[in-house]
Amino acid sequence: MNIKNNYIPLMLALTAGLSATNKPNVIYILADDLGYGDLSCYGQTKFQTPNIDRLASEGIKFTNHYSGNTVCSPSRAVLMTGQPTGKCYLRGNPAGEESESGIALDTNWTTLPEIFKMAGYATGSYGKWGLGFTNSTDAQNPLMHGFDEFCGWKNQLIAHTYFPTSYVLNGKEVSLDGKTYIHDIIMGNAFRFIEKNAKENKPFFCYIPTAIPHAAMHAPAELHEKWRKKFPEFDNVIGKYGAGPGEKCPPVQNPIAGFAAMIEHLDNQVGELLKLLKTLGIDENTMIMFASDNGAHHEGGHDPKFWNSTGGLRGGKRDMHEGGIRTPMLARWPGVIKPGLVSDHISAFHDVLPTIADLLHQPIPS
Repeated sequence: MNIKNNYIPLMLALTAGLSATNKPNVIYILADDLGYGDLSCYGQTKFQTPNIDRLASEGIKFTNHYSGNTVCSPSRAVLMTGQPTGKCYLRGNPAGEESESGIALDTNWTTLPEIFKMAGYATGSYGKWGLGFTNSTDAQNPLMHGFDEFCGWKNQLIAHTYFPTSYVLNGKEVSLDGKTYIHDIIMGNAFRFIEKNAKENKPFFCYIPTAIPHAAMHAPAELHEKWRKKFPEFDNVIGKYGAGPGEKCPPVQNPIAGFAAMIEHLDNQVGELLKLLKTLGIDENTMIMFASDNGAHHEGGHDPKFWNSTGGLRGGKRDMHEGGIRTPMLARWPGVIKPGLVSDHISAFHDVLPTIADLLHQPIPS
């Protein structure tokens, strides 16, 4: 079913049928540099994303949804604050690790997780924060902005590698051997957060800003080998990228295979998530939203032309054209959002916070 944009605003699409006493769980998955054409439900033909596609077939797919910016940090600032790009304090990525400490959110602003806290929710963030050092004791730390829990990279530059020497758990740095695939540690913590709150019958907001498929084309070895067999003609290509100071960012043989493997791995985990919600008996009271922080990148050996990652749109990451800022946007909520909807309603990251405030019957911050 196609719905014209003058019929269905974002709030109506996501809040229809909601009672004032109901408190749905909300899971927001934010992919990193995923292009408009990188999901099979948006036209990708060289691989399939069946589990992510379920969010579309069992919910609503938006065809005119825009991120907060064309690069990571300012886009995430828009999502967290509800401030549109023209009014947001941050307009670009920091130039290096030292300047990254100056991009923290203002603690006087009301953030997306704080809207959930006002409504009595548990809140957790799992992945790439992108707004400063997560082990800091000041406003850079996501725990200072409404999150009860955080697990992920120490900062944005370190998030360029999936094999860092440490990660941060609730403000404390935890050492790693530089050989452990950090994405799976992060997702494991996200799943435990969901399971814990479901068993305690407490509503939750789980924010999963995964780094897939950003930067280095690092993927689990078995999946990478699977896709190398499908694309052996690219075995002579070596993808290289750099991470934060002192961090290794291993080169990738056949980054074409690495990209497909990364997406398949994330898609498999979305499937695990849907299964978990069923097992916990909270599937029908949980809304899953899925988007990307900006358009497709061309780094670390990724070839957006080969994959048609922009879906035919002009430009990509860093370009203020459709390919740089229009992203996939899916929302699934059984029993509330009718399955199979497609909307061309124009929406953007700064719509998410007021939409959630409306959904939870909380005042929209001035």
